[in-house]
Amino acid sequence: MNAQDREMLERLEEELWREETRFDPHRMNEVIGPDFFEFGRSGRVYAREDTLSVPRQPIEVVFPLPGFTVRLLHPDIAQVTYNSAVTYDGVVQHARRSSIWSRTSDGWVLRFHQGTPYSVSSNPLLHHISFGVRDLALSGAFYDAALGALGFRRVFADETAIGYGLEEGKDKFCLKLRHNAHPPGAGSHLAFTAPSRDAVRAFHESALRVGGSDDGTPGLRPHYGPTYYAAFLIDPDGHRIEAVCKA
Repeated sequence: MNAQDREMLERLEEELWREETRFDPHRMNEVIGPDFFEFGRSGRVYAREDTLSVPRQPIEVVFPLPGFTVRLLHPDIAQVTYNSAVTYDGVVQHARRSSIWSRTSDGWVLRFHQGTPYSVSSNPLLHHISFGVRDLALSGAFYDAALGALGFRRVFADETAIGYGLEEGKDKFCLKLRHNAHPPGAGSHLAFTAPSRDAVRAFHESALRVGGSDDGTPGLRPHYGPTYYAAFLIDPDGHRIEAVCKA
């Protein structure tokens, strides 16, 4: 699939999660095909009419859509997959998403969608981790790019710290301004989970544009496992980080 079609499908999928487009009847009539149906997170089957009649409501979702990938099933039929992190009543709920889009003379239209819920571990080994940084603005720009590619975002920020995660105020990774900060010694690095190989590549490419240094290009690392796909970076303070996908 060419880059133009991929960008168009990502924009269309995001329109389904943006309040101003999702609840615009004219726009949704253009985007959602006449024979559309959906298998919802609850298992309910939604017809096109059900989807179009949902009352307007706020939508709080993580952008860019984590793990967004596209594959062609036919020259004019594409499957889109990604993970969603949507806040309902203050609780972040996760789902694996899959959509089928077909190309018509008027553009791409949505024919099918499915959301399958999955849970994030309720008893993780680590609560959060922090890095000391000497320049908070520079490091913030670097991690905005690197972690944004993996589906994470700033969940709080002040003059001395920036936190990243999915839920507002609940950081899992934090930058703390320390003028004497320095990285740990040899053998230390932090590996972030990537939802897809595309996300690993985006992590590497995006961060290199804003102050990172290459420490290992995206690719398979068979000495770690047959599906271990990773990329490595050094942040502006010298911390070594990695994004890895084992799918």
